[in-house]
Amino acid sequence: MINDACEGLAYLEKNRIVHRDIAASNILIADDNTAKISDFGLAICLETIGKENGNNITTEKIKCRTKWTAPEVLESKKYTHKSDMWSYGILLWEIFSYGRCPYPRLPADDVLINLKEGYRMEPPDGCPTEIGDIMRQAWHADSNRRPSFSQILERLKRLDASF
Repeated sequence: MINDACEGLAYLEKNRIVHRDIAASNILIADDNTAKISDFGLAICLETIGKENGNNITTEKIKCRTKWTAPEVLESKKYTHKSDMWSYGILLWEIFSYGRCPYPRLPADDVLINLKEGYRMEPPDGCPTEIGDIMRQAWHADSNRRPSFSQILERLKRLDASF
């Protein structure tokens, strides 16, 4: 499931599309047990945005899921592939916690304050170390230091080969 979702997100990244709503509830399982990304209602093509304002970010105001959203988006509404990567890290946490809501016991209104102070969730119990490392990288405070989906996909493929 995590490989399939990452492969879909790498495809979006390659085609300059930011999903802006990555969460377990937007991942569907097909009859052949492959995971498919769904709900493109908030997705936007950066090609269009770049032509409009000369950069590769969108600052359109939309309603977002606070607990899945990168801090830079919560502060300035700047969506990029790196903000989707943050959400992918939350998706990983959801999967390895067997569907728990992120930031348990933390009200949504307090998430940004805690993130700005450096708080990050710990990987769930039983989560493989390598996946926990990917989560931590996806949640880097500096969005430029977060990996790309193609980088993560290569790591996941290497992990599959080692099992």
